[in-house]
Amino acid sequence: MGYRYKKVNNRKILIEGPRLQSQKIKFLRQYLQLVDQNVTFVFLDETWIYEHGSAVRRWVFEGDRRGMPEKVCMNEGKRFTILHAGGKFGFLEGCDLFLDSKVDSRDYHKTMTGDLFKQWTEQQLIPNVKQMSGKVVIIMDNAPYHSVHAEQLPNFSWK
Repeated sequence: MGYRYKKVNNRKILIEGPRLQSQKIKFLRQYLQLVDQNVTFVFLDETWIYEHGSAVRRWVFEGDRRGMPEKVCMNEGKRFTILHAGGKFGFLEGCDLFLDSKVDSRDYHKTMTGDLFKQWTEQQLIPNVKQMSGKVVIIMDNAPYHSVHAEQLPNFSWK
């Protein structure tokens, strides 16, 4: 992704590589051009929540002991994945997707699949965006299920 850890003043921080910096600058320039054209932006993303609302789980650098909880955490309960879309106007009505995570992995991205995302996009997102007036741009991150190949591309290990 272009990130790497670097130690600064005895703290581990995340810094960006030059390739990622140039991609961000390019995106921001395009974004600002569209803002000038009075375009409506719709942002979408996924997140998770635990049944008991626990906040003891967080992303930390693996070797950093200071980021680890000192005591054993309580049972967090079931995890749910949430997908939604919105913008400066608030959340889009009827664009919420609430998934019961039946996957044992701690990574909530494994709950969502390309098929689920495509179904949500076709049945919930696009019909809502079509009701909006003017030009609309949808902005999302590059999660693997946001761009699924219809057919697997051949590679050198194929026979």
